[in-house]
Amino acid sequence: MFLTYVAFPKPDPSPIIRRTSATAACFPALVILLQQRSMWSPIIVAFLIWTILPTTVNPRPQWKKFAGSLFAAVLLQLGIAAALGEESLIAALTLGLAAAPILWRIRQERNLRGPFRPRSTIMIALILAILASTHYLPISSGSAIEGTYTKNPSEGQKTKGAAPGFSVGGKYRGVILSPEEEQHTILVPPLPMMGRDPFLLHKDPIGIPFYGVYWFFQSPDRAPDDDAYRTKGSPDKMAFHSADINPLKMEAHQNLGRLIDVKACSRIDVVIRNADLIVGSLAIELLLVNTTEPDHPFQWLGQAPITSKPGQQETLSFKIPSATAIQQFDELTIRFPRARYRATRSARIAIDRFYLIPRAK
Repeated sequence: MFLTYVAFPKPDPSPIIRRTSATAACFPALVILLQQRSMWSPIIVAFLIWTILPTTVNPRPQWKKFAGSLFAAVLLQLGIAAALGEESLIAALTLGLAAAPILWRIRQERNLRGPFRPRSTIMIALILAILASTHYLPISSGSAIEGTYTKNPSEGQKTKGAAPGFSVGGKYRGVILSPEEEQHTILVPPLPMMGRDPFLLHKDPIGIPFYGVYWFFQSPDRAPDDDAYRTKGSPDKMAFHSADINPLKMEAHQNLGRLIDVKACSRIDVVIRNADLIVGSLAIELLLVNTTEPDHPFQWLGQAPITSKPGQQETLSFKIPSATAIQQFDELTIRFPRARYRATRSARIAIDRFYLIPRAK
């Protein structure tokens, strides 16, 4: 608004400032309503077109202002790329910023007489912005992700009575993702038949393919609720994001079927498949959990950053300290901390397998 006031040649630029600001204010609401599949989106589009529709055209070439047009074009391209990448906040900001120089340039070259007075335009934009923030306008045909259902998710602690947060298609408060069935047989030691010291008879590392489940939920829940959406797939091929600005929690759980002595292992290696495009924004945490005891006590083994590029496999190692909070574990839990700017979207990371490394004696 300030740059428009300084650069505009007329002595009283207040009408153009009001109209430009009112039009630009509609873009964030338009982004929100498009994401929510709202029936109000076409109304905002019609309002924008009607507001900037010229009555007469008086072209006046102004090549000296090419820099402003280039800046607006770059912002528009960034906004479109962000929208395609489901980065709604960046898309709304760039499109909103691009609206001001574009409309300023249009109004310099065209004699515009919109259908409303400036005050009416501002009031309409304000009403649309208020309506965009309500929960009664979106219309949806159901879940945005199709898949098969499983009967029982992995056991875990749950918090009842919390307000719905994360959703798929604005309908569910959590997602439970199970790996697809392997097309080939993987030979692994029969874990339930092993003793609490799996290295009693041999000292070779034990590889365990991941056959657990992935959880996606939001605080204050500590696990997906009973109405969670259940489907099959892999997080390196599927993307999830929260329905609001609250962070999305992502965990992987693998129950081994029997208790293993913590002191029998020196470390645990985790092999992952990376398909995430934002390098340097992800890490994983490993927890050893004893689900046979009340409150599910656990031992946290630390956090390791993910440095691999998309399409690569990476092995992350977690050492087991000599003094631990638990003596035995029967579940491996992986958490996926992400950078704050992308906390509302899931990590495109999949667990391939675990390796139990024996302790040297």
